[in-house]
Amino acid sequence: MPSTTAAATRPERSSTPRHVATSGYAFCITRAIGERTLAENVAIIETNELTAVPVQTVADIEVHPHWRARGLTVDVPNGAGGVRMHNVVPRLSETPGEIRWAGGEIGQDNHAIYGALGLSCEEQQRLRENGVI
Repeated sequence: MPSTTAAATRPERSSTPRHVATSGYAFCITRAIGERTLAENVAIIETNELTAVPVQTVADIEVHPHWRARGLTVDVPNGAGGVRMHNVVPRLSETPGEIRWAGGEIGQDNHAIYGALGLSCEEQQRLRENGVI
């Protein structure tokens, strides 16, 4: 299998990776990727069976077959609803880990936190009424 650098920068020499010097490696990759469209880069990745993918958004990850099969995102109960969040990584077969708590309701600890910072109950009430907290 050809190297990423060889496939992306000099396809005609992809079987001889020695042409890639260690200095300038990142520059070569960055330049080669930047000179092509996303579709062209994906075609190079797929044709050469490289271990690479384009940067993905959360929306991309949610529908990507690989991430769906791996259970990368999960719904975690939180109060009256739930929170969609990143699952535990790595997920080991004997000790896969779990998310037990999503962190609670927004603002549930405000009184204690702002009190510890020295704000009185009256000051906190005023900030709540003004939509600050």
